[in-house]
Amino acid sequence: MILALVQARMGSTRLPGKVLADLAGKPVLQHVIERTQEVRSADHVEVLTTSRPENYPVMGLCRRLNVKCYTWTGDESDVLGRFAACLRRYYDRHWHRDQPEYVLRVCADSPLLDPMAADELLAAAVGSDADYCAYSCDGETPLLGSGYFAEVADVQALLRLDRDLPAGDPRREHVTQGLYTQPELYLRYYIPPPAWWLADSRPVVIDTAEDLARLQEELNPN
Repeated sequence: MILALVQARMGSTRLPGKVLADLAGKPVLQHVIERTQEVRSADHVEVLTTSRPENYPVMGLCRRLNVKCYTWTGDESDVLGRFAACLRRYYDRHWHRDQPEYVLRVCADSPLLDPMAADELLAAAVGSDADYCAYSCDGETPLLGSGYFAEVADVQALLRLDRDLPAGDPRREHVTQGLYTQPELYLRYYIPPPAWWLADSRPVVIDTAEDLARLQEELNPN
């Protein structure tokens, strides 16, 4: 089974509440969820947030969209812990029969996520049997922050990383960083980005108010 996990929270240093900001008539997070649901290889889609009251609107949107939402009660900056806790539930046979083998990690500030690219990446991950799979321009470093692409991790590798990285390690905030920065411990597999992205590699991730305004204009040209 392949599980797609969308990490979302209202807190943001540069643009607080961006995941629920309006974009072309829908909250940004709704765009992300709907595009993630178009990934054919993904068997389930779930949103990961935290138990802080400021994230209650995220939970509310998930209820309205009938999407599962896992609420992490631990340290909000420990996003790896959030992923691992969610994944471990699937290995409790009293809770769920299906056990995920791979997880597609999606960021909630990427409303233009490319579902076809995600399917291509998942196929590469399954075919390579790697612990971590991502797009890369140089074959050495993952292509992150574009807004179009996700990452794939082997579930058991991610759970092992959660056990091995101590509390407070800054790599825990970035979930997969411990996988792609330790090639001696985890097998990485990179594929080149699609030709269409190479032709116009502008990032479409929403990080600032300017990013949101630019995407708003592109999606609503009139």
